[in-house]
Amino acid sequence: MQRPLKVGILSLYYPKGSGSGTYNCSLMAELARCGVEVHFLSPSTRQEAELEFGTQFPLARGDQGEPGRVLFHPSPNSFQCPRLVAYARADMPDGVEIEAAGDTVIASYIETMSRWVRDVSNLMRLEVLIVNHVLPLPAVASRSGIPYVVIPHGTMMTVAARAPRRFHGLMMQGLEGARKVLCLNDDVTERLRTQIRTHSPDGIVDRLSQRFVPLPQGVDSHIFSADAVLPLDAPWLNRTVPKAIWFGQILRSKGPDLAVAAWPLVFQRHPQADLTIVGRGAFSQDLTAFIEVLTTADPDRVVRFCEEKRLDELRAFYHGLQGSDREAYFAVARMIAKHVRYLGYFPQASLAGILVKHDVALVTSIAAEAAPTVIHEAAICGVVPIGIRHSGVRQELGAYADISVRGYDLAELIMVSASMREVIPDLAGKVISVFDLLAVPSDRAHIRQGLMVRAREHSWPVIAQRLLAIFSDVIAT
Repeated sequence: MQRPLKVGILSLYYPKGSGSGTYNCSLMAELARCGVEVHFLSPSTRQEAELEFGTQFPLARGDQGEPGRVLFHPSPNSFQCPRLVAYARADMPDGVEIEAAGDTVIASYIETMSRWVRDVSNLMRLEVLIVNHVLPLPAVASRSGIPYVVIPHGTMMTVAARAPRRFHGLMMQGLEGARKVLCLNDDVTERLRTQIRTHSPDGIVDRLSQRFVPLPQGVDSHIFSADAVLPLDAPWLNRTVPKAIWFGQILRSKGPDLAVAAWPLVFQRHPQADLTIVGRGAFSQDLTAFIEVLTTADPDRVVRFCEEKRLDELRAFYHGLQGSDREAYFAVARMIAKHVRYLGYFPQASLAGILVKHDVALVTSIAAEAAPTVIHEAAICGVVPIGIRHSGVRQELGAYADISVRGYDLAELIMVSASMREVIPDLAGKVISVFDLLAVPSDRAHIRQGLMVRAREHSWPVIAQRLLAIFSDVIAT
């Protein structure tokens, strides 16, 4: 009988509550389905792990793994170092943002983590590690003595680019020790190459680039599908009106406020259109407050709120809204109160049932994204993703750009201008155009079919087989 492959996954965060966490959760489950013995290592206490996972991922006890299972390894009670994060997280209130942490704190983190990872890897006889982010975990893995691959994603890529003098050496330490660097799309590859080329001696970028391997973003087709069932009693989701959804981490950088600000413009053309927002995060309170202020239809209050909260895209939009356009916008702003709903957080299985009730999904990140999963989660459900044309958002939308309808490529309808002044009106215009197209049954069926077929190329069973081939190559060398 063939011995099962033993893989460790190293992450800053729990496998819930963030884009990289969702990625890890799906990756672990699919590898387990392939018969891999998967071990998840993340700095958290046993009590936190039990509260977070229940029985979904059994906690590791002793030195026994099991093929086709995922074991979660909480950090030991003796683990004495802060938990470093890329940004303030509601689910990790004790997390220390890496840019605010002192060099001594970071050095202590790397030393403590690398010792723990090495001990777990040796105890469980792990053969390869999957390491998330470019900071600080690849540097941790470089000291573990275990072969590892790096998947650069998440806000840590932005952090590394924002403070290169401080973090470039640490990032390079982790990348140079990696057997492979798995790039989710061309944007990730080019951003990494640019960072390495700008701050490293000549020749290093070419040498490291030989380790770059494309590995497309994955979508959990076991959860997300057009057949997902609505998990709550929500009569408005069964109404036959145009509906859009925004879902994900409620962070300022993700731009959920842009979707809300665009809605009075959409409402002028589609006066029954609904916008649903699903998620949780540090920006939740401000987002709720903005919805309340906007629906007062008081221009001065809205502008003052945006200035106080430093919502630059909103400020630019409202300052540019003049004359009859301004009057028309605020005339309908009050009317959207019953059509914009913030539902809070739902786990993925429940989210899928909500998602399928919508026509379009809005991806409005104003900061660079590596490879947003939400685009493929929407597409595989037959929901049209519409996003801002930059970084990994543009790259992932590109998977659906060649779907043709009425002589137009879908790219013209789903990619929104990244200009600060244009983003909100262009977003509204794109939503209106897609709503109009979907109102024609034949166009709707054609677009949905095209989305679902292309999204299956990103399904985790496909990605897992590519990853297993990469592991074989890594272990052989």
